[in-house]
Amino acid sequence: MPYDPNMDKTLWEEKIEVGDYTFAIRIMQYNEGTKKISIQRFRGEMFTKLGRLTAEEAEAVLPVVEKAIAEIKKE
Repeated sequence: MPYDPNMDKTLWEEKIEVGDYTFAIRIMQYNEGTKKISIQRFRGEMFTKLGRLTAEEAEAVLPVVEKAIAEIKKE
């Protein structure tokens, strides 16, 4: 079954800025399946590969990831 963007839902989202980057942490669900956490890094309007995080980036992203985990566990 090919990927269908219409079946991909964003259930929760929070963005944070660290240095020159914006991180988007989201709870996503595809086709009513398992809820998953997505982490994306942007520089301006351009998406950049997440890859590795600096300690500063990890410290900023971690509390938001923990909030996302708590949101998933609520249900």
